Amino acid sequence: RKCPREDCVYDGRYCSIQCIDSDRQHQLECSILSMVGEAPSDISHFIFRTWLTQNKESRDNEVRGEQVPGSKKERCFQDFLHHSSDLKQNKKTMNNILQHFRELEEYFLEDGPTLEEFIILYGRIVINDFELCDG
Repeated sequence: RKCPREDCVYDGRYCSIQCIDSDRQHQLECSILSMVGEAPSDISHFIFRTWLTQNKESRDNEVRGEQVPGSKKERCFQDFLHHSSDLKQNKKTMNNILQHFRELEEYFLEDGPTLEEFIILYGRIVINDFELCDG
């Protein structure tokens, strides 16, 4: 099953209506993807979904975290290292970041991240990708 929204361009498939209803990330992106008329490329789409989730959690003051062994404080995405100053020093990396930023500009609408915020977001994803993919 696809998203029931008639103008939805997301090509994700769902096994049931319950799965469609439980896809929080698609709920955040559906109207934007429909307005733009296409989904971004895979990596840019992942970055976009991460930004949407972080933006919503921050706006709603509902930042989700996870317990880290040996720590009393829950860790959230904002706690991840980003090494943005190092990323900015590498021309090839910056070209890659700029390519994703330009691709996503039309998806971010008026409340999207600045380039500096995007570099930090990108850094948190690529520096910590092993953490984002683990269970």
